[in-house]
Amino acid sequence: MPLILVLFFGINAFAREKDSCEEIFVEKPDHYRYSREEQAETFLEFRESAADYWDWLKDQTEDTDTYKQLFKFYGPGSGDAHILNFGFFERSGGRLSFGLIDFDGIGNHVPYLGDFLRFAISAQLLPHPVSFDKLWSVYSKAVVDQQVRPMPKFIRTQLSRSRTELEEVQEKHIKGLTKKSHDRKGREQYQFDYNDKLTRVRDAKFKTQWMFGKLKQEFKHFLRDYELLDVGVYTKDSGGSKNVPRFWYLVRKNNKVKIIEFRWIKQPPAAEWEEQSGLRNRFHRIVHTYFNSHPPAGFLGVVEAEDKEFLVQEKLFSPVSFDPFTEDGLSASEAEEVVLYLANKLGRAVMNEDSKFDRLVSDPNTPIHMQNLMYQYLNRLR
Repeated sequence: MPLILVLFFGINAFAREKDSCEEIFVEKPDHYRYSREEQAETFLEFRESAADYWDWLKDQTEDTDTYKQLFKFYGPGSGDAHILNFGFFERSGGRLSFGLIDFDGIGNHVPYLGDFLRFAISAQLLPHPVSFDKLWSVYSKAVVDQQVRPMPKFIRTQLSRSRTELEEVQEKHIKGLTKKSHDRKGREQYQFDYNDKLTRVRDAKFKTQWMFGKLKQEFKHFLRDYELLDVGVYTKDSGGSKNVPRFWYLVRKNNKVKIIEFRWIKQPPAAEWEEQSGLRNRFHRIVHTYFNSHPPAGFLGVVEAEDKEFLVQEKLFSPVSFDPFTEDGLSASEAEEVVLYLANKLGRAVMNEDSKFDRLVSDPNTPIHMQNLMYQYLNRLR
């Protein structure tokens, strides 16, 4: 009988060890062998599935206690970290800077490693993937050792642009989106030059027209210090905010024409993981974490009306293409340097948060489990 018991428990221990190994070592997907067009399509699918990602991640943690321990540390986060949600923006005073530029997915209860994992997954879908080992190395060194990675040459070059250059870029984009005429007194008048993405309110979907009718007085009150020239509806045909209406106002103040956007921010994707607070609080927290409490130039405030939340900002245009899938986008070496810099930046955003989080990141098993989850999700995208 003792021998039978020993054999029984020995076999079960072997089975548990085998299951554990199978859980860790998942088949590595071959996304990097896809054509450039297939990679772009897969990346687009990934961009549009942030809510699915958080829902999937929650399922993994409910099924496996090991995974649950990875994501118990949380705070303000992007909620949708990938390379195209970072870019160039203006600081107050006209200085160009580089960092988070998309606030549709921001949350205040976002697991730190969940944000990093989504970024690591996105890096495997680029034309020139960046290995998980490299990403984890720069991220963990930022969290544990507060190591700062030097800014890539590509970014430094763009940041050296003068204020005059930035103003010329802005004027060029404004001219491309508008057309000019003159009233009876000879004063210049402007209106939008409508296209497939930018339409008149009366030509928008009925639900969008109805929404605007309910909100236009709130918008006008917010813009009471501006001369209102025109209003249109802008919709994106890709990304996490696909088909979500944004109301663009063409305004003038001190003889300067601007576009001010009222961007409807729906429930953030990380709400699939845990309930998030209102937009005003989320935005305040992310500005504190990512921008040292100084928001980028152009952000004017939050409008809350009709159970909806809108982020209000002047539309400022980037002076350079940052899309690695375009012909004039980043080269392979530039893309890798930028991706590693951003991974380090994600780590620096959460360093000094909790000594227990430092220990979790330092644990040699943590990157093994994280890489396993990365491969699992990539296999879902096949």
